[in-house]
Amino acid sequence: MAFFRHAKRISRWRLPCSNQAAKMTESHRGIRCARLRAWWEGNELPPMEATDFVNPESPASPGAQAEEGSPADTPDWSPAWQQLVQLIWGEGFNGPGGEEHVLEMAKPFGLTNQNTLLEIGSGFGGGACAIVDKIKAYVDGLDFDPNLVDHAVAIAMLKGFDAKEKFRFVEPEALGVRPGFYDGCFLHDTFMAVEDKEGLLETAVGAIKPGKSIVIAEIFTGTPEPGKVAAASLSMEHGDIFPCDAARIVAKLKSMNVEIRIDTDKTKNCAAMARSVWSGVAGRLARKQMDEETADALLYETEFWARRHEAYESGELKMRRIVAIKSSDAL
Repeated sequence: MAFFRHAKRISRWRLPCSNQAAKMTESHRGIRCARLRAWWEGNELPPMEATDFVNPESPASPGAQAEEGSPADTPDWSPAWQQLVQLIWGEGFNGPGGEEHVLEMAKPFGLTNQNTLLEIGSGFGGGACAIVDKIKAYVDGLDFDPNLVDHAVAIAMLKGFDAKEKFRFVEPEALGVRPGFYDGCFLHDTFMAVEDKEGLLETAVGAIKPGKSIVIAEIFTGTPEPGKVAAASLSMEHGDIFPCDAARIVAKLKSMNVEIRIDTDKTKNCAAMARSVWSGVAGRLARKQMDEETADALLYETEFWARRHEAYESGELKMRRIVAIKSSDAL
């Protein structure tokens, strides 16, 4: 839970600066190592140009677009990659947050040990484990990446939580959830990976009982179409992305007679959490022996979060928290 990134799928929305991102010469490694050191020391980073990021030995030009059906050029969630991101962010997480943050986000649900929460975007399973451990509620976790689902299932079994939390791989257009069954729905970093956002909202709202809450924690663009800085950040996402601004989601909720209680900008909070974690990365990795795959994953994560920070600072990307209540006459 809490700001999970997307699964690797076939790229449909791709920016010029993303081509051949994972293939680096030694000079490119040097550039990214310098940026990694800047992150660790808390220094501001100038935006990278496309020519800084693209491997000049690659036949693909900076302006080339990924072809429909071609493999995505961002790295996959390999075992080494999964291990690295959890070393950075904590077991069960691959982005800013953590157990305390998850429990704070879950407060609007008013969960007890008799309730069941629907989580869309369950990722590595850290958020669900926190809710089961501290609140004793049941959690049904859905994710669009089978690799992340497998990992979440394994963590649940190791912790002995598999009786109260279930994880399933689903396609965005076929969630397979029971209407009116759940005591709340939590969606995070989900809409960006879904083209039919209105359809997803209809399914999510339809799955919860009247009077129950839906909580959305999502990265939105500051404008209907991504700006240059936002596009540079989004180009490094793992998978298909369909960015939008928050107004589209709010408008759909209102059209279904769902009462919006909270709609707030949490960008500064998210950026602060990310910077706090990165400030301690050097110490956690200092004595770790890394093979080339893990080292490349670290450099990629560094650049990902450097670009994300730039997009947050520019206002072109925003982390928003929306809390809404399903009325008895919701559509």
